[in-house]
Amino acid sequence: MKRALYVAAAGLLLLVPWAQHRVAAAQPSICSGESELFALSARGAIHYQGSMTYRPEPQGRALMRFVGDFDVGDGRHYHVNRTAEVRSEVVEGQARLVTLSASRSFADDAPDDLVRRYVHPALEAGAQYDVKLFDLAAGTLASGSELSPRNLCTIRNADA
Repeated sequence: MKRALYVAAAGLLLLVPWAQHRVAAAQPSICSGESELFALSARGAIHYQGSMTYRPEPQGRALMRFVGDFDVGDGRHYHVNRTAEVRSEVVEGQARLVTLSASRSFADDAPDDLVRRYVHPALEAGAQYDVKLFDLAAGTLASGSELSPRNLCTIRNADA
């Protein structure tokens, strides 16, 4: 009986590191970052400050969320709180995001043209956005195109 317990305990001790590695590898990742942008437009000076998260899901899909605030030079202030479900694929060395759905959440009063131009062009259903990805350092990515500001994000476990 003792021998069976020792064998079971030894087997369990051998399996624990393997199981921990498998569980850690299965944890989903999130790419998150802070954004700040200053620009001049026909509306006056534009200042956007906010955050973004990109959470990959199965089958090449992901959820993107942007939350922030706009101050426009003509004295107006807007809140941004938008989510988009996108499908991503790699085409000719670039990532292509196709927006499957996009929604405006509570308290979002920002004009769509401001959000599209200064936050992210993929925050509109049916949008297609080709983007280059740059690996800046371990766990830090940059993405963007000539059509939109660059986004920097840090990759971390979803549970962290």
